[in-house]
Amino acid sequence: MNEIVMRDKNHPEMRFNGQLIAETQFQVDLDDEDEREFKLQVYATEGGGYVANLQYDTTCPNETPVVLYEDMDLLKDVENFFYVFEANEVMQDLDRLKRSERKLRSLTYKRIAKAYENSMFKFLDIVRNRAHKEKFGDRVVEKSHRPSILRALGLTR
Repeated sequence: MNEIVMRDKNHPEMRFNGQLIAETQFQVDLDDEDEREFKLQVYATEGGGYVANLQYDTTCPNETPVVLYEDMDLLKDVENFFYVFEANEVMQDLDRLKRSERKLRSLTYKRIAKAYENSMFKFLDIVRNRAHKEKFGDRVVEKSHRPSILRALGLTR
């Protein structure tokens, strides 16, 4: 494991010992001058937890680049970290725009949201698989097949 340092001007510095288990980067290009880029990362920490990192960069002057990172104990928390992010967190408020601009921004929002959603679900599948391998190696862990309450009460076979 390596010492990892995360910095952002809007958040306190975070230092931890960890290993990158998954990373993806993708762009949403709307035209030659309007590009957006996402970077998603998950680290396994020395203590058995995780650190999730989401970075959003844009060439659009009305949008703000975003860097979010958080440490957490459970893989489910990692999933929720990425699930709750929405494109409207980084886009200009539609109420301030003229009607003609609102329609264009609404379409832009939908394209960004769709690209993020598609990439995020693929990314989380990779995270789950790699986290499983970190904990259990290549062996398959089977779920126990305990009898249901109905079977125990003799209501089903």
